[in-house]
Amino acid sequence: MIHRGGPAASIVLRVPAASVTASAVPFAPRSPSQEREAEKAEFEEFVSTAQVLGEKLGPMVFQFFFFNDSAFSSHVQFVSRLPAFFKKLPRASGCRFAVEIRNKYWLKPRLLDLLRQNNVALVL
Repeated sequence: MIHRGGPAASIVLRVPAASVTASAVPFAPRSPSQEREAEKAEFEEFVSTAQVLGEKLGPMVFQFFFFNDSAFSSHVQFVSRLPAFFKKLPRASGCRFAVEIRNKYWLKPRLLDLLRQNNVALVL
């Protein structure tokens, strides 16, 4: 807080109230579950802010980088994680979603079926 009460500006530092928790301090270390909750809240805030665009809002695109064998041993391992990801997407707000898979060898019928089942578009 900067106090401008006299001829020279002074900086006044305050100690946070005891009610301020570590999760409220942006630079404080968080547990993995706190981190997931913060990410979820940020995404929900992003989606609600994007709703201002109304009918001009197009699909939200998730770009997955090129996964090689060190990240996933096969496309099956990657595709098996997608259903849980898709279940977390906010559907009630009328949002549309698309994914971009940057490994052309992973564009298999199983992936396409999963996208169809979850009403998620594929970006080429």
